[in-house]
Amino acid sequence: MLGIGLDGDFFCLAVGSLMYLGRCEVEILTGPSAIQRTVEQLSTEEAAKKFTTVSFKVTPQGMTVTDNERK
Repeated sequence: MLGIGLDGDFFCLAVGSLMYLGRCEVEILTGPSAIQRTVEQLSTEEAAKKFTTVSFKVTPQGMTVTDNERK
């Protein structure tokens, strides 16, 4: 969904929903090594319990992410 306001007061670039899987510390890893560690950590049953749907909105002022399930 893409909306653009022409009145100057509201200018929304994008809104939508996505699945938030979590975060992973990768220390100093980069590239494929960092991706591999993240996939391994987020593939556990314990990590899957924390997956949630979030809504996001992008405006010139920044990005807002809201947890739809309030976990």
